[in-house]
Amino acid sequence: MVVPHDERYDMPTNIWKSAISYGRAAGRTTEPSPQRSPVIFQAGSSGRGRAFAARHAEGVFLKAPTLEVLRDQVQDIRRQAQAFGRDPEAVKVFNGLSVIVAPTREEALHKQAEFKSYQSAEATLLSYYSVTGIDLTALDPDSIFENIKGVSRLPAHHPGASYRVNGASS
Repeated sequence: MVVPHDERYDMPTNIWKSAISYGRAAGRTTEPSPQRSPVIFQAGSSGRGRAFAARHAEGVFLKAPTLEVLRDQVQDIRRQAQAFGRDPEAVKVFNGLSVIVAPTREEALHKQAEFKSYQSAEATLLSYYSVTGIDLTALDPDSIFENIKGVSRLPAHHPGASYRVNGASS
């Protein structure tokens, strides 16, 4: 079972706090590290994810379709970090991007066009399915994505086999 999106952000700090409480109850103590907890990296740019990063993370992985969107996400995280009493620069941002290199711009553009020629809807659907276990071809393309139920067709041992969306398990 995968925990619903927004609830996932409560888990790391709750698990860490439970581990500390257990250690103290068992007579085990250690000095806290300078960053006050295990190093926390957050990946994702949803509103809840950015809030989690601003409050808890030392690093956040972001991917945005444009520099403007990325800038807005980073500014939001830094603003929230400051509101939580943290140094806004303490949250390090790691941007995911794809780079095409070649000896000349013309060759790089040619490579880009070649890469794009291999794209297909089928490959995109298969890639998404292999990561999430959600078969998008089983969905009504006009429906709201949040309303999906029971579309995973993965074997039980696959990490994406049990997927929850809005309380519905597949």
